[in-house]
Amino acid sequence: MRKDKKILVVTNSYPALGTAEKGFLIEDLRALLASGFSVTLLPIRICDKIDPDLPDGIDVDCNYAKSFSPGNIVGRFGDLLLDKLFWGEVLGRPKQALLYRFWKESIRISVGRKVFRRYLERFDVFYTHWFTADTAALACAGARPLITRAHGYDLYEEIAVNSGHIPYRRQLMDRVDRIIVLSEAAKRYVIDRYGISAERILRNSLGVSDQEHYNEGRLTEAITFVSCSSSAPVKRLRLIADALAAFARARPNLKVTWHHLGASERQIGIEGFAAPANMNIQARPAMPREQVLDFYTRNEVSFFINLSSSEGMPFAMMEAMSFGVPVIATAVGGVPEAVGKGGGVLVPVDASADAIAQTINNTIRQPDWRARLGAEARLCQRAHYSAKKNSQAFASFAASLCE
Repeated sequence: MRKDKKILVVTNSYPALGTAEKGFLIEDLRALLASGFSVTLLPIRICDKIDPDLPDGIDVDCNYAKSFSPGNIVGRFGDLLLDKLFWGEVLGRPKQALLYRFWKESIRISVGRKVFRRYLERFDVFYTHWFTADTAALACAGARPLITRAHGYDLYEEIAVNSGHIPYRRQLMDRVDRIIVLSEAAKRYVIDRYGISAERILRNSLGVSDQEHYNEGRLTEAITFVSCSSSAPVKRLRLIADALAAFARARPNLKVTWHHLGASERQIGIEGFAAPANMNIQARPAMPREQVLDFYTRNEVSFFINLSSSEGMPFAMMEAMSFGVPVIATAVGGVPEAVGKGGGVLVPVDASADAIAQTINNTIRQPDWRARLGAEARLCQRAHYSAKKNSQAFASFAASLCE
């Protein structure tokens, strides 16, 4: 295997200090270095302050981020009008020419294609951590081998943010050599929707660090739920509030606490929420991952709850499982694949608040429910969603493209 391998890794923000993307990427970067790669990070946003935990030996190139100047952007409009790819997209879906997002993606691809052509002879592998317009720009520039990782919003065209269509996806799919997905469900989606062969898809889930601390959830006359996400509509945080309120009303002698990590009550939209007397809500704005992990170390937690309408493979859910916290979650994306291996309870995506409350009630009536589900959750995480194991597998795959 070659020892002088070079990989270009395109990110959204990392290695900018404080970005949540760090948790997704840091182990992958360490594994790439250990596999003998020279690694260059190319963020699409300018990094004012670099994360001090960035592994030594990684180069950071901000030229791509700097290329999105007003002058560059205006200059690309004329190029678009002469671009066959652009017109293929417009003629295929004429109504999208009226959409801001279509023009934003078109400009991003046009600018990126010009920039990326300068990198083609310098790297052996091109990797985009998100399946976005930057992947399309690299494909247009002729970058090979090109691999990308698809998560949730950048994969599923049906979700609200994509309005049923991701610009240029079908035109450029054949120019992407490998698509890395987080679950078997995502793999089936790509095959069914785009008709590409299974050999071009690699299932390699994100992972989290294995935690030494075990959260036993030792609560007697109380039950504590934790959720962790932004306040994006797809997260359906109001449904969590309604479901836990319904559960609290059904169990008036039980103290019910809901901690949400990642958004304030105002952001969630529950200011003035009429919670039952035995229910307490604690909402905390976005915080560094280290503080999230510290929360599980310092607080007894009964359940992690996630009622999203769409998901890839929830990183926050895996973090909770690493501490031995069982999960209640909607059966969307890769969630059934994880929770189905043990460590939690699934609810249908269209379940009502009352139905979810009943599921929780039925679960806690089972003897030793917390100890059994907690042990299964941790075992599942360590077996299938360990950052070190999964990152080593990713790095080995990337290295195989250089043989």
